[in-house]
Amino acid sequence: HGMSVAVNLALVVGAIAALLGIMAAVKALGRFGIGSEAQRKLIHVATGLFAIALPFIFHQQWPIAVLLGLALVVMALLRSPARSLAGLGATLHGVKRESHGEIYLVLAVGFLAFRIEQGLVFYVLPLLVLTLADAAAALVGVSYGRRKLKVEEGAKSVEGVVAFFT
Repeated sequence: HGMSVAVNLALVVGAIAALLGIMAAVKALGRFGIGSEAQRKLIHVATGLFAIALPFIFHQQWPIAVLLGLALVVMALLRSPARSLAGLGATLHGVKRESHGEIYLVLAVGFLAFRIEQGLVFYVLPLLVLTLADAAAALVGVSYGRRKLKVEEGAKSVEGVVAFFT
């Protein structure tokens, strides 16, 4: 059992390193003309797909809880004024908006992970919707959005909303 704890902790450390590596790689894409909103969506999709993989990587719930707790700490650090961690905070927060979506995503993953006994489909499907529907809405809305809807944060396009729903 001690070995499985060590293996799980090594996987947690590896997972955090992989996510930070993905964030750094996406940030580097900015040099090739990929805008901050596209960078944010790429990270959103990558982290969503990563979250979907968690029950397949970890066969116990505690490492997922540790990983999610550490993710919340990292996000708090990236939001802090001293978020100069290689400019990674700017990747998530380069778009000027007061959103806490990434924190809500971690909380949703945690909620779903601790109800996983009800079946994997009840974990995977909601996260697929969160991950892919949001990205589809952004892609369609930015590319084809013509009709605007007023929302609290400004405006969304009808086309983007339809893409999200679809």
